[in-house]
Amino acid sequence: MPIQALLFSIAQFLLIVIILITFTYVLNRLLIRAIKSNGDGDVKASLSYGLFFSSLFFSAGMVFKEIGMAGLSVLQVLERGGAQVALVSEMGKYVLYFMGIGLVCLFLVIALSSYLYFLIRKVGILTSIARDDSSGSIFFSVGVVTFTLISLGYLRQILEYFIPYPSVPGFG
Repeated sequence: MPIQALLFSIAQFLLIVIILITFTYVLNRLLIRAIKSNGDGDVKASLSYGLFFSSLFFSAGMVFKEIGMAGLSVLQVLERGGAQVALVSEMGKYVLYFMGIGLVCLFLVIALSSYLYFLIRKVGILTSIARDDSSGSIFFSVGVVTFTLISLGYLRQILEYFIPYPSVPGFG
């Protein structure tokens, strides 16, 4: 592996870790604000919030892992194509596309889990967390993890579609 590929891999890893940490921090702030508007108390210290947020963090980590793997595939394809000058800008473009697709996937997972929770429990997940309903939080967390695991294969296929693999001549 050339040194440039190693440096790009390290840079991409650091970028994904920074984005995941930033995403987690912003999500935590937004959720605490939304939950406090549904009730009082120390949200951060409640078991239900811990379970709820842990499942979201796990799901985000799994989605970002897929984005990183797709980004490495793009790096390998672009490197073989000899596009050394434009490699950084092309790589950045693909990683941004993949981030957007991954965030949409994550939003759909959370929305589906929230909708399923509301259909079954007849109360919103944020209201349940504000009430410190641990059983509801466990149910929601399992839904998030399940939908994430189901969606990862499809997310991988969608990301693969955008990887610029070279054309293979057909036999015919």
